[in-house]
Amino acid sequence: MIGVQKLSYITFINRSNLMNIRDQLIKAISLYRVGQYDIKTFCDVFGQLYYYQNGGYKAFSDAERKYLDKIGFISERYTDSEDDLTQYPNTYYSESQAKTMIDDILISFETSEVSAGGSLDRKV
Repeated sequence: MIGVQKLSYITFINRSNLMNIRDQLIKAISLYRVGQYDIKTFCDVFGQLYYYQNGGYKAFSDAERKYLDKIGFISERYTDSEDDLTQYPNTYYSESQAKTMIDDILISFETSEVSAGGSLDRKV
């Protein structure tokens, strides 16, 4: 994707070392929403932070995890490999599928009562 800043996970963590996991996840969502992360970068960063960095999922309420778990599921099953998509139908998500599904989840979150506190909407 031309014009999209692609930051590696390591670069992201190094720039964010003073941020806690919750803030890093919110920042990753924010960067994705404004187009600074393409879907591949977002899925990589989200998966690493949410599942593998000290249990990032623990930094959120049960109501927030309801939405974030769905994003995590999609992120873990995103692939840019046509072979994966062909050989394992209904297992992996393409770029357009992942983007549509994640965008829908974020919109659903924004319109939910959970979002009333603005937890994922705040700027970091």
